[in-house]
Amino acid sequence: MIRRSSVRFVPALLLALSLVLSACSSSKPAAPAPEAKPTAPAPAPEAKPAQPAAAKKVRLTTGVDPTYAPWFVAHEKGFFKKYGLESDLKQFPAGNLGVEQIVAGQADFGGTTPFTPMNLNEKGADIVAVAMHTDAPSTLKLVAKADVKSVQDLKGKTIGYQKGSIAEFLWKKVLTQNNLKAEDVKMVPVAATETLAVFQKGDIDAFILWEPFPSKAIEMMKDKAKILGNSSQVAKYSAKLYAVTSAKYADANPDVIENVLKALNDANAFFKSNTKEAVDITAKWTKWDAAQVESFLKDSTYALALADDNKTDWNEQFDWFKSQGVLKTAPDFSKVYRPQYLQKVQPNAVKLSK
Repeated sequence: MIRRSSVRFVPALLLALSLVLSACSSSKPAAPAPEAKPTAPAPAPEAKPAQPAAAKKVRLTTGVDPTYAPWFVAHEKGFFKKYGLESDLKQFPAGNLGVEQIVAGQADFGGTTPFTPMNLNEKGADIVAVAMHTDAPSTLKLVAKADVKSVQDLKGKTIGYQKGSIAEFLWKKVLTQNNLKAEDVKMVPVAATETLAVFQKGDIDAFILWEPFPSKAIEMMKDKAKILGNSSQVAKYSAKLYAVTSAKYADANPDVIENVLKALNDANAFFKSNTKEAVDITAKWTKWDAAQVESFLKDSTYALALADDNKTDWNEQFDWFKSQGVLKTAPDFSKVYRPQYLQKVQPNAVKLSK
């Protein structure tokens, strides 16, 4: 009896013990989850350096004398580049020939005297002046043969002139201010580039032209020729040159107009702070002797302006060319002058009455 009960009790006891152990096992806390490691932030994409804006090409034209010194200096010293312009500068024997390239669509800017835009506009062009850049009393000179002692001695002589240029207008002032009449002399049109050869040959007795033609005439003719005086001496006149472009180009590129004027302004300041280098640059482009250039720069005024005095200069030239049957329509300054660009660059340089 007793043995059978013992046998039956053992399995029951084992089962109970198993249940207790199982319960104890399940009451233990769960093992903690492994700690999450912080994730490093993704690196920001590397910033690319900003690309500079491409320089805008601007095609410039000038003559060959120091009245164009601001253009030469601005081009050589990188002042155009400073304002985002790539300057392409080409010289012509006379400034008006460069302006004709603007009309032909082969250039954007030029420097010239008032007759050129008035003449071209009357033929259908749309040339506008944005600033006067040079006032030069000594660029135009009267050259005569050695036997001509004074302007009065020109009576009965043959005079050469570049037709349709400031030189033609200047002859009128020379004759008038020296009590001579047009019929007292014989006027013969001669291209500037042919004048020296014609003068040396003896076909003309005198001429008025801009430098370097007068100096070259003396170099070529030696004591057989002389300079009677510059424009301020023989005609009380100072040649004024203007920065010009087309109305179409100005309307489409106002920022370029302003930047060209800024570059010319910098060149004018450079003359004062670095005179020797300005002289050397101008001598290089004009092929003048440095001493001649230095004297010319001292005589001339390089400053941007548009004022009522400029209108007077234009009107005086118009009146004379009209009397010669060359021009018919007086300049309309509300169209041919564009002061708004200079007004932004140098406000005090604009002095135009309404």
